[in-house]
Amino acid sequence: MDTTGPGFSKNNHNSPYTDQQQKEPQVTKKEFIALLKDIYACQESIDWCQAQHSFEDIKKCSNGEWWSYLLRKQPQFAEYCDWANLNGDDWRRLLQTHPQFAEHCDWTKLDGYNWSCLLRAQPQLAEHCDWRKLDGYDWSWLLQEQPQLSIHRPTK
Repeated sequence: MDTTGPGFSKNNHNSPYTDQQQKEPQVTKKEFIALLKDIYACQESIDWCQAQHSFEDIKKCSNGEWWSYLLRKQPQFAEYCDWANLNGDDWRRLLQTHPQFAEHCDWTKLDGYNWSCLLRAQPQLAEHCDWRKLDGYDWSWLLQEQPQLSIHRPTK
């Protein structure tokens, strides 16, 4: 990730930042709100963020759905995400387009529907799937797009 743009400090010996601050990009509330506008976030979200004291306050109060949406548009904010806040639907939406976040996923949160949708888009994540969660509909939906995954379908 390029950390030389606006809102990011260069990691050098003359930096006024502490070691902890150098590990994470320094994003201000103002810069973050500008990014929200760039990704066409709803005005309600922008207004809510503007009412917060700092980016830290925004980060602390944000739910998994919000993080999933933000990371799909601005994946560089992953360092700030509290992954535990994402539910199965949030994970499915995020991983369908950004499988690089799979290392953070709590796979137990995905149900059969989430798995069938996710694996249609990202079959390489099949190694993480609990196949017992898929019902007949989930299998039908999945195999329309990824028939090679039928090897995992339990026999009756």
